[in-house]
Amino acid sequence: MSGKYVLGVSSHFHDAAAVLVQGDRIIAAAQEERFTRQKADWRFPENAIAYCLSRLPAGAHPDAVAYYEDPALKAERIVQNARHQMPGGARLWPQMVKTLGALSQELPAQLTAITGHADDVHFVAHHRSHAASAFYPSPFASAAVLVVDGVGEYSTTTLWSGTAEGLEPIGEIRFPHSLGLLYSAFTQYCGFRVNSGEYKLMGLAPFGAPIYVDRIKEMITLRADGSFALDMSYFDFARGPSSISPLFEGVMGKPPLAPDAPVTPFYMNIAASVQAVLEEAMIALARHALATTGHSNLCLAGGVALNCVANGRLRAELPELSGLWIQPAAGDAGGALGAALEVARDGAARTVPVGGDAMDHALLGPSYDAETIRLALEDAGLVYDRVDDPATYAQQV
Repeated sequence: MSGKYVLGVSSHFHDAAAVLVQGDRIIAAAQEERFTRQKADWRFPENAIAYCLSRLPAGAHPDAVAYYEDPALKAERIVQNARHQMPGGARLWPQMVKTLGALSQELPAQLTAITGHADDVHFVAHHRSHAASAFYPSPFASAAVLVVDGVGEYSTTTLWSGTAEGLEPIGEIRFPHSLGLLYSAFTQYCGFRVNSGEYKLMGLAPFGAPIYVDRIKEMITLRADGSFALDMSYFDFARGPSSISPLFEGVMGKPPLAPDAPVTPFYMNIAASVQAVLEEAMIALARHALATTGHSNLCLAGGVALNCVANGRLRAELPELSGLWIQPAAGDAGGALGAALEVARDGAARTVPVGGDAMDHALLGPSYDAETIRLALEDAGLVYDRVDDPATYAQQV
């Protein structure tokens, strides 16, 4: 197998991960939370990196390190947001100083230490990393690529044309206008944790009815070409990108649900309503993407691409859609993969995977035999009563 070894890294926001590729071949991938047992662990993924490097052949070293976003641009956006939100933006300064310190001091040294040479470290724009993770492993020779998430450096939604030559940017929507942040705001409103509870909001939606769609559309303008704009009077970005303003609560008619409080039918209906708005927006975006690029295949990545209900509607309601491929790690963990693939290809023409997609499966991390699991359970004070699957039958002593 030819091609240089590239280690991809994502960290310092949520879902830290590491990926090792050689050329267009994915060798290993792991998310840091799987080692630390901290859900959505954002810290520099030392454990995931160690695992990926252990998959290198004896004596081999990574030729390059690819980071999934541009820290300088991200820092610029954070500072601008705090300044534009003054005087309320002052509440952002303590966390901002901590984040900027990590991005400017800790991160460069951590990345350089992997190869020992700063010239071997590459920063790939956040949405390009997502787009690369979706298109390069896909089974398509050409495709429209949609990346929809909360926010990268500045982009929140981007459209790309993927061909043998690579990824060509077609258009973008920028912060603060974001479908991901809209959905996260309602995640918070319904009592779930932002950046980890969005799947719960999606799961809650079928229990309600979309009777508040019109109220939500007071907060966001959806256009026929798939573009959209948030009315920022409903969102308090001085407290964080997902925070809601008093006007938000006033329009919805009730205060946010307290975490762990019983979920009433009202919040079920809210979940159903914002899910309906998101699906409408995604269908319009996808239709526009196919029409604009002239492709009949579509690839998706970004956190919003994890909304499988919306994805199902794309399949069902877009007759012009021939093929749909979604990066299994569509969130920021998958950005590590896209960054690595983008750097590894080094401008070369893309080769279409033979006989399917280039991933085959998403089981790219470490595996453990039954005896290893049994010993780990004993160390944790657990016992099991079935040798064939001790993890399933573990019981607290």
